[in-house]
Amino acid sequence: MTWTRAGGVKLARYGNAYTGTTKVGKGNAITFRLIKVDANGKTTWDSAKDRKSKADKTKALGVSWTSGKVNEDGTIPDDSAISISGKGVADGKLSIQKGNLAELYVIGTQDATPSDAVWWSDGAAVAVSGTGTVYGVQTGTAKVNVKVGNQTATITITIK
Repeated sequence: MTWTRAGGVKLARYGNAYTGTTKVGKGNAITFRLIKVDANGKTTWDSAKDRKSKADKTKALGVSWTSGKVNEDGTIPDDSAISISGKGVADGKLSIQKGNLAELYVIGTQDATPSDAVWWSDGAAVAVSGTGTVYGVQTGTAKVNVKVGNQTATITITIK
C-alpha cells in the first residue's frame, strides 16, 4: 500500500516518546508501521515488521522505533535498544563542517531524562557536551557514544 498523510496518525513528541490516537472497533485488529517524515517531506519507514494489536478494549499501545514489539499497556518496550538521532543523522552517521555544531539526542529510552545520558567522543575530530551537542573540532572522523543505564549507542561523525 502507498502511505498518505490523510491515512496516517500524526504523533506528538512527549519527552522521548511520541503519542497519537486512532479508533479501532472492538473485535477488530490494527496493523501499522511507523514512518518518519522530515521537514523536507522525505519519508523513512521503520525497519521493524508490521506491528499488530487486537482491539478487545480501549488501550494505549506502546511502540518504539527500534523495537518491533507492541506493549498493550501503553508503555514503551523496555528491551528496545537506544539509538542516537538528530538533524542530518542517517544510518548511524552524521557529517558536519569543521567549526559547526549539531544537536544529538537519545531515542528508545522510556523514563530517562537528558541528565541520565553520559556522552563521549573517541577522537579529537569531535567534541561532545554532556547534553549531546557535538562540535567539529578538526577534519576527520570520530565515534560519539552515549550511555543510558546499561545501554550504549554509537554514531560515526565525519568532520569536513
